[in-house]
Amino acid sequence: MGSRVFLLAVLWLAASAWSPAQIALSNSSGTETYKLQGEVVNSITGEGIPYVLVTVSSENKQALLTGTDGHFEFAGLRAGRVTVTASKPGFFEDGEQKISNTNKPGRIFVSDRSNGRYAMKGLGVSIEIGPDTVPVTFKLMPEGIITGHIEDSGGEPIERAFIRVEAIVISDGRKLWTQMAGITSREDGTFRIANLHPGRYYVSVHSLTRGRTLEDVNAANPVGYPLSVYYPAAPDRASAAPIDIAAGQRVEIQFALKLQPVFKVSGNVSGQSNVQSVNIRLLSSTGEDLGLPGRFYPADGRFEIQGVPAGNYRLEARGDNRGELPLHVSGTLNGVHVVLRPKTSIPVIIRNEATRAPEMKLENFGPHHGIPISLMAHRSDLEHDFTSTGLEQHSDDGPPALNVEPGKYAVDLSVLYGGVYVQSARYGDIDLLREELIVQPAAPRPIEVVLRDDGANLQIKIAGAERNATSSVVVVPEAAPNQLKVAHVGGDGEGGFVMGFINGLAPGDYKVFAFDSIETMEFRNPEVLKQYNAKAAQVSLTSGMTSNVSVELIHTSQ
Repeated sequence: MGSRVFLLAVLWLAASAWSPAQIALSNSSGTETYKLQGEVVNSITGEGIPYVLVTVSSENKQALLTGTDGHFEFAGLRAGRVTVTASKPGFFEDGEQKISNTNKPGRIFVSDRSNGRYAMKGLGVSIEIGPDTVPVTFKLMPEGIITGHIEDSGGEPIERAFIRVEAIVISDGRKLWTQMAGITSREDGTFRIANLHPGRYYVSVHSLTRGRTLEDVNAANPVGYPLSVYYPAAPDRASAAPIDIAAGQRVEIQFALKLQPVFKVSGNVSGQSNVQSVNIRLLSSTGEDLGLPGRFYPADGRFEIQGVPAGNYRLEARGDNRGELPLHVSGTLNGVHVVLRPKTSIPVIIRNEATRAPEMKLENFGPHHGIPISLMAHRSDLEHDFTSTGLEQHSDDGPPALNVEPGKYAVDLSVLYGGVYVQSARYGDIDLLREELIVQPAAPRPIEVVLRDDGANLQIKIAGAERNATSSVVVVPEAAPNQLKVAHVGGDGEGGFVMGFINGLAPGDYKVFAFDSIETMEFRNPEVLKQYNAKAAQVSLTSGMTSNVSVELIHTSQ
């Protein structure tokens, strides 16, 4: 149904945008016009794709559908630069689009996987229309599809089970587990999940809706389905089998869920000022929400969760504050007590060791002028908790603070002031430039940050960069590899080189990498960067000085 609606809509758009009257008007104006031809092909088979919506955006947008052979032709186009796009449900853009008979691809718009999601930007290529315009070829990649069936041990289909598809995505150089798709099974237990890019996926099923029978009502020992089953029949993702999807591939899988004893967990919540609003959740040991609802009674702070199979969990209660505790279930549990605690507020004391003129001193960045550093803490001890927390300024006369829950965090530090760097950052005995921040519920110590303004500068020459391309430079200090710097360098690429400049680096030894793309690279993982060490450049930086380094471009997007 969705595809038919799409085709009707684009047919109307194409008809309204591509009419003889408009062509005649263009020609009658006396302005010379030109044609643009091209084709849209399947990137896997090379065959033309019919009925693809192709648009040209210039002064006036024009649109049409490709023919049965995948070809298209626009006429009546005036000279100038236009953006041409191609799209069709069930297909994605396949990397860089090509203009025939030239090595100048123009300005390319590609898929964006930031923030843990696959989101399509404006598919297309920028083209100069004129007497020398050459044909354009779009390559679209067909979607992957997972289909399947869910049944119980007796072969009866399970309806309204939730099927979740997870994958690893890269966000700012960090690996994150993210739900890519989710759907419920139909009445006959079948499901279909489409719109999947090539990649490795983990599929799990969560069945909480089971019709109660007369036997269930009268049973002294109730039974239910497992809260989470990973394909093919694993209790968690660590022991699951991944499903690798190629472009255009269709994979069929089956689940069989067995009934097992389930129990009730009950107790009370304390530490909540507003007892009307407390959310009770049962999580896996890695922080995954298992979707089993808990019931909270505001009158006396009690809660209960029905239908919990045996296993190890984390119980979370969240209101104005939050509390959690590990939970081992092997039978009915009563008297569980969860205490809600406020976040730990860690003051951040920033001290400078300025060496330049008074106007450059960091006192100019006092409370009335903003915080001179960026400090981001990323939860690192839980797979399903993507919390990132920055500094907050609560008063004009007090230091900024980092407000976080107890746990382990990776810390990124940078200075919002040219030529200045972080000389040291400590939380008690923890060196935050090299170690993770560990927050305990006890009274916090302050984070102490020392800044200096005699930073070094680095001028980078990248060999092998393409014309009009953007390269990503990763600069890794050997003394504090967790505090690497990233710069995106653009240029005309004349002679196969582009130049970049980074200031405010701490003195010391560095490794410098240059990549054509880091969008899908876990570059904050030292083991990932290690495989490129042979092509890294080594450089030593001195306070207040500018050093030059040449580095070879590393191709990761091929």
